[in-house]
Parts: sequence; C-alpha cells; structure tokens
Amino acid sequence: MSAYRKRARDIAHMMAVKGLRCVAAHLSECSGPIEADHAGRRPLGRKADDDTCIPLCQLHHRQRTDFSGVFRSWNQKMMREFLEAAIKSTRRLLAPST
Repeated sequence: MSAYRKRARDIAHMMAVKGLRCVAAHLSECSGPIEADHAGRRPLGRKADDDTCIPLCQLHHRQRTDFSGVFRSWNQKMMREFLEAAIKSTRRLLAPST
C-alpha cells in the first residue's frame, strides 16, 4: 500500500472545500468545477494533508501546479505566500461557529 493511501483522510473537509469560491478568482476568470487542491507543505513523494486543501477552479488548479497562466510570472516564494494565506483563509471559512 502506498504512503498516500495509508495517511489519514478527511473527506468531509475536502467536500466542504469544494463548496467554496475559488481562491484565485480575483486573479482571472474561473473555469471548471471547484477542486480541493492539496496546497500544504509535504515531504518528497507525498501529498499534503487534507486539512491543507484550498478551493481552486479546475483552470487555476492546473495553472498553479504548472506555474502557467496567471501564475506564470510567480516565483516559489510568491506561490508559497499565496498558498499559506489561502490555507488560513479556507480554515477560517470552514471553522465551526462559536
């Protein structure tokens, strides 16, 4: 069994993320359904934890992973800052109300 399949999963969180607005919608027009992008830091060869998912439309998800489209001029530092802010924002939006 792969390391990815052994890790703890949070399907409910990922489904909730898919119900949010694309975090890159302010950068350009969105296209495609919202996907739960695993945006957190991860060890080599592993996927980030499910609780680091952010909502990205299909277009922005692809562009983010390829550093293309609206992300083509971004460097690693800019991308990491964007992703960390998006993870915090997504967690805040999905936090239980008190």
